[in-house]
Amino acid sequence: MSDIQIYYLIPTQLNRNLNKMNIDLSEILRTGDKKLQEVRNEIKIEPQFCRNEYGIDFNYLHSSIVSDISLYASLDGKIAGLLTFMFLDKDDNRYILLNGICSPAKYSRLGVGQELINTLIRIGKAFDVNYIKLKCKGDALMNYYKKFGFITTYIETIYDEDDEDESYPQYDMQLNLSSVSGGKNNRKTFKRKSRKSKKSRRTKRNIARIKLRKYH
Repeated sequence: MSDIQIYYLIPTQLNRNLNKMNIDLSEILRTGDKKLQEVRNEIKIEPQFCRNEYGIDFNYLHSSIVSDISLYASLDGKIAGLLTFMFLDKDDNRYILLNGICSPAKYSRLGVGQELINTLIRIGKAFDVNYIKLKCKGDALMNYYKKFGFITTYIETIYDEDDEDESYPQYDMQLNLSSVSGGKNNRKTFKRKSRKSKKSRRTKRNIARIKLRKYH
């Protein structure tokens, strides 16, 4: 198999809000080689794209593609995983809400989920995001997100609508992006180097002009 490629897709109605927030994902990521409807159609025919809805309801993920920003992982031209999220501002703090992530079982152990989440972290750090927040159900998912640095902020017991004896824990989790490396700092360093380089070239040109005036 070829390397995992991560692309982003943005519904048209979100472009204005992102412009107001000074967010341009094209600075650090490639836009999708598939259209939104193509992505929806492709994952809809994939059996158990969300693995029996263990982590998230498939219908919810499928509908969020047209209302949220999507990251999708591509392997050999096929969608191997999908993550949806949005940027939110509250009390002068910008955060990302991770709404859902799924990858079919046949892509297990290839690092698809890891690539998607690491890309989301890189996006957050590049655009002055303070936190990434999410909800997940079950201890397995909670422990999975802990590997990336997420911590639990609230635990709620959810009961099955059809069987009140069946329940599972639902976790509110949060990642403080100041505690992880990469993304934002690299982007700013690049800009500083660019400005320094331009200044250096201007200085050299000015010195050259002074020398020319001196000898003519």
